[in-house]
Amino acid sequence: MSRDSNKKDPYLKADLLGSFYGGKSNNETDESGYATSKKIDSIDRKHAKDGKLANQKRDVSALIYILRLSVIILLILVAFFLLYQGISLYQSRLLIEQKAQVPPAVMVEKHAAPAQFDQEDDVLFFEQQCEKWQQEVLEIRSIEGLLKRNNIELALEKCNQLLTENPANERVLRMITDIYQDMGRNVEAINSIIRLLNIDNTNDELKIRLMNAVFAHEDYQAVIQLSDWYYSASTFNPKIHRLLLDSQMELEKFEEALISADRLLKENEQNVEIYNQKILALMELERYGEAMKLFEKVYEQRYRDAAFYREYAICCVRLGQVKKSVEVLGKAVNIFGRGAVIPWLSDPVYDVQRKDTFFNTFVVRVGGEAVARNMQDVMMKRQEQTVEMPTLSLDRVQENILIKED
Repeated sequence: MSRDSNKKDPYLKADLLGSFYGGKSNNETDESGYATSKKIDSIDRKHAKDGKLANQKRDVSALIYILRLSVIILLILVAFFLLYQGISLYQSRLLIEQKAQVPPAVMVEKHAAPAQFDQEDDVLFFEQQCEKWQQEVLEIRSIEGLLKRNNIELALEKCNQLLTENPANERVLRMITDIYQDMGRNVEAINSIIRLLNIDNTNDELKIRLMNAVFAHEDYQAVIQLSDWYYSASTFNPKIHRLLLDSQMELEKFEEALISADRLLKENEQNVEIYNQKILALMELERYGEAMKLFEKVYEQRYRDAAFYREYAICCVRLGQVKKSVEVLGKAVNIFGRGAVIPWLSDPVYDVQRKDTFFNTFVVRVGGEAVARNMQDVMMKRQEQTVEMPTLSLDRVQENILIKED
């Protein structure tokens, strides 16, 4: 071959490249007669025989890449699943170890083996204990018989003997509490009730008995403290609140007594005794107008009560209602007689209206002129005895101090 034949023709190379990429060969020309270098993708070039895409090698490689990608995704999913299972197993192991270290909150019931008394001492102990219980029952029956025969001293002695042997005998403690309260020995009764409360501190009946015993012992401040203790764990109780009200009245805590009385009246509006306590508290607080309304409200229930008329008349006097007070005193005379009303008229509270003609006429009609004159004399003596203390000036006080220093 010649030298020119070994030399590759560049135009021939371009023609081959163009045919490989599906483009037109360099021999192809356009309408103007010039050659064109435009390439056609092999995927778009159709097969000459059946018209399908001609580049099968590229199609196979694409499928291989898709399969590889699918396998990689599957492996990633399997890895995540195995990781999740591993974490779950680790958590379960930690939970099992933690339960093994911390004791359970609820004790597991274990059935104990049946007791076997192989030793004679154990059998003897239980026999003696049963004999003591039987003896206690017999002693309690004998105490009940003594109480029925009113043999209080011997019954009390037997109760103390039983409590020495068994201090937690609830039945005997109740019996001895009743005995002490009947005898008026409030301190011993209080101690017995406290021992009962140590056995059962949820018994409201025992708490009420304790407060009654303390009230009978006239320790009113303790009653108030016990009521606070009771209400710290319980709801409203009328008996407890009544003891609270009476204790507040005894201690002259009238403002607090009004609050207690209103709470009791909210529970029972027909309780006349509570109205009486409220009237007394209002009069002590000099709230006579409010007390007058309550007097009129409970008149139908208390019209046979002498104390009601005495307090009613005094309330009228405090309000300056002379005729009203005489009217109330007149009704008392008609119901209870002159002998019951005349001592009321000597009360110093009536001194403010002794010079009133209407009141003096009533006194003369009830007790006579001698009684009226005697009351006037007593009033004059009281006024003479009520002498004001002389007041010292500041200069006089300083002089006294200087004299003491010298």
